[in-house]
Amino acid sequence: MKTHVTKLIFTVAAALASSCEYEKLPTYSGQDQVYFAYADNAAVNVVDEVFLHFGYDNPVKQETTLYVSVKVMGSVADVDRPVSVTFVDSLSTATLGRDVELLPAQSLVPAGKALGRIAVKLKNTTALYDTVLTVAVRIVQNEHFHADYVKTRYPHINTEGKIVSTLYRIRFDNAVSMPRLWSENLSTCITMFGEYSDVKFNLMCERLGFTRDLFSYEDGDGDPQELFNARIAPYSKSWNQIINTYLNEFKETNGAPLRDEYGREVKMGLDIS
Repeated sequence: MKTHVTKLIFTVAAALASSCEYEKLPTYSGQDQVYFAYADNAAVNVVDEVFLHFGYDNPVKQETTLYVSVKVMGSVADVDRPVSVTFVDSLSTATLGRDVELLPAQSLVPAGKALGRIAVKLKNTTALYDTVLTVAVRIVQNEHFHADYVKTRYPHINTEGKIVSTLYRIRFDNAVSMPRLWSENLSTCITMFGEYSDVKFNLMCERLGFTRDLFSYEDGDGDPQELFNARIAPYSKSWNQIINTYLNEFKETNGAPLRDEYGREVKMGLDIS
């Protein structure tokens, strides 16, 4: 019996020692890496850029700060760790300082987190009136992170089958155009709201409290007529009444009607009640 007990004690001690040694093993033995989180997207089409339209805001902003998610491969720290980003002039059409600013104070991985963000300020300058600007930014190595991580499992990205996980592009403009759900139901919208103009649409957003997203439509969202009937049609009569009341008051106050960017008097559609 004593022999068996001795063997049991030895076995438990060995197991505990093995467990302690296992707990001491690091979960990641390389240098901490930081990269843009989009690279972990398992979708077929990985998007390494974003498109921002200043003209979609109501009111239109003079500048905006865009945040792009980054991810750490390695350890989690108990302090905030800055993420260093550089402007890639050769891949950009925007001008650093005039059209865009990098915000190092807001570009970091917070303490206790594996996810962080970089911050870029975009400016609504006259350069946007007739063109689309591109900003390319790259994460670079600093005292906290290496920045040479490359994904290789997406052969459709380029001929080398690689994603440059530390490069990201931002495209932006000031264009305003007819929202797609409006254009997909053009004849109905003309009947309800009259001819489209940016002045009219922005007025509707301002007075009715909705945004351009209400009239947005992407492939895969469903049948555009059904979406229109669900989102917009039930409210068209009350919307017309509110806007027409405003237009009448504007004309009385200013002695002239509100006109759109084409010089036309802003008018709503027919009363279909």
